[in-house]
Amino acid sequence: LSLRPLKQDDNKNYDFTIYLMDISYFSGKIEIYYRFKSIEYKRIESTSYELLHFIGKNTGTSQVPVVYDNRPDINETNRWLRDSTYIIEYLENNLNNNSKSVYPDCVIQKFFCQLFEDYADEFLWRPAMYFRWAPDYDYYSMGLRFTYEFARHLPANIPNLFSIRPNIISLRQWFYSIYCEDINTNEKHN
Repeated sequence: LSLRPLKQDDNKNYDFTIYLMDISYFSGKIEIYYRFKSIEYKRIESTSYELLHFIGKNTGTSQVPVVYDNRPDINETNRWLRDSTYIIEYLENNLNNNSKSVYPDCVIQKFFCQLFEDYADEFLWRPAMYFRWAPDYDYYSMGLRFTYEFARHLPANIPNLFSIRPNIISLRQWFYSIYCEDINTNEKHN
């Protein structure tokens, strides 16, 4: 397993294209899976334009990660894959690359592995969101990074894009992680 940045050949036809965002918990999960299985893929860091006009039209959602299966023998209805757990399950069942499964062979161990994965996906992302957006330093730096990565396709002549927008995005993320997750009192917040 290599955690070094992925080197891509733009002229190569990859079997898979992953649309992701670097700061996405679930994008990291999918990318680690592909690296663990030594599956080559094209990595595309999604912008707001791609999410709204390309990914959204093809998948019905504007969330990442999504995977496009470029293999020629795949049914058109199975080309677009979304939801990290489903993507991994799909690849475990449909990809024959002679590598060991990420799941244990024992049915009981596999059950607990999937139970823990479900717990992490459904419950641990909440504290991750909170700690990403609540501390002052992270609040601003993540907002700036998110703005740069997500809005980099916008024209450069938009005034104050990188001085105002990070604060708006950070406030939105902080608000969501606090009030939409029932952390609305000082006792729960501290």
